[in-house]
Amino acid sequence: MIQTDAPLNPGNSGGPLLNAEGHIVGINTAILGGQGLCFAIPSNTARFVISEILAHGRVRRAFLGVRLEEVMLPARVAHEHGLAEPRGALVRAVDAGSPAADAGLRRGDVIVGFRDATIRTVADLHHRLDATAIGAELRLAILRDGNKTTLVVRPAEARVAA
Repeated sequence: MIQTDAPLNPGNSGGPLLNAEGHIVGINTAILGGQGLCFAIPSNTARFVISEILAHGRVRRAFLGVRLEEVMLPARVAHEHGLAEPRGALVRAVDAGSPAADAGLRRGDVIVGFRDATIRTVADLHHRLDATAIGAELRLAILRDGNKTTLVVRPAEARVAA
């Protein structure tokens, strides 16, 4: 979400959020009454959702089957393993029978890379779990017991609750 102080009146959700050059950067969605804050969906997110709905009738996402927590790593560990930032996604739980379990991911592993991109936050990983990841063999860089290793994971399509 984009947070802005641009004025938005009740009932005006769905209108464009413009930058100073007049380019659409988002779609207004909500106001925080009395606080002067508005929220908008970024235009690139809206573009992605529209293209998925047109192509598949729904937004398709991949999943690994893990519960994650963002963590800070000791600077020494990050430097030792060539990480630009001392951050990663700690695996708190792995669902039995999930793609993560099949790949050998374990509770306590720290995900630091996926699809040749650095993973610093849970959002970094979620952004890379798009429809193109479904069923593909992808590399997952992790820290386990002080060592950096790579696992191969095949994400599945996320199930949609009815």
